[in-house]
Amino acid sequence: MDAISANDARPDGHSAPKAGKPAVSTIQFVGFRLADVDYAFEIRRIQEIILLRPITRVPQLPEWIEGLINLRGSVIPVVSLRRRFALPERPNDDETRIIVLNVGTRTVGVVVDGVSRVMKIQPDQIQPPPVTIDAIERAALQGVARMEDRLIVILDVDKLLNSENWAAVDLPSSSS
Repeated sequence: MDAISANDARPDGHSAPKAGKPAVSTIQFVGFRLADVDYAFEIRRIQEIILLRPITRVPQLPEWIEGLINLRGSVIPVVSLRRRFALPERPNDDETRIIVLNVGTRTVGVVVDGVSRVMKIQPDQIQPPPVTIDAIERAALQGVARMEDRLIVILDVDKLLNSENWAAVDLPSSSS
């Protein structure tokens, strides 16, 4: 996996073509770990990555919502991806991060075990999710990419955190 420099990045998350090479549209992703599995979000959906901070628990929210944080004056909900995927809990450590995502008109944080790196993936390296995965969870997968000797599960932010998921959560939309 290639690390990128600021000179390679475009605002849409795709790489700028190198001089003298044909334009191949690679997509930039930020990789993260969750229960020893490698996942990724498209970089264009990420507002920022922050250290874990105190999360205010709010009663009667769905179990997969950790609570709320104050991010520079904006109150945003924080989702536990471990709970969202029905994975066993583990204690937070120095590697635990909150990835702040833009989902429609909302800003949402997701807690992950650790952030690994920024990577470039060409669209032809992404395979559709296997049909053997449960249809509901499969909808949240954009695809699977083979990188070196590992598989990267690429998550679709909009489907993972869609507006139906927020119907039971009466939180105001936030804008970035």
